[in-house]
Amino acid sequence: MPLTKKKDIQFGVFMCFCMFSVMYVYNLFLNGMLGHMTWMEGTLLYVIGFAIALLIEMCIVGPSAQKVATRFAPKGKKLYFILTLSICIVFGMVCLMSLCGYLIQAILEGFQTQSIVSDYFSIFGQNLMMALPLQLLIMGPLVRFVFFKWMKSKQTATV
Repeated sequence: MPLTKKKDIQFGVFMCFCMFSVMYVYNLFLNGMLGHMTWMEGTLLYVIGFAIALLIEMCIVGPSAQKVATRFAPKGKKLYFILTLSICIVFGMVCLMSLCGYLIQAILEGFQTQSIVSDYFSIFGQNLMMALPLQLLIMGPLVRFVFFKWMKSKQTATV
């Protein structure tokens, strides 16, 4: 885990960027939007979505997940802390980003069905099925490896 606030923010931005990028493409695929929007529309939606995701992660989900992980993960067990933190962040981000995506879709296209709750939980479930294994098995380890390699090389370069 990053030891300074600056490194913590850099790590959070990098992790959010990687997870959001994959989840963005996944949701475009799920909604049949790949190839049906212009490059400019796709880029604009990506930038807006990433900004929203980063704000939610930095201001709401990240601090809450940190408190939960600190309280419930066994003391002195770094792996358990990282897993607890990752799971809390995934659940929080999927919950809030699914809600954001659903609301934006409803604003742009109107509500498509009669059951808003059912639609939301369907979106939530589809996103959770992708995000949880992606975070725990691929992005979490990969981003940590790349980030700490980068930090180590940066540190050696300044010495």
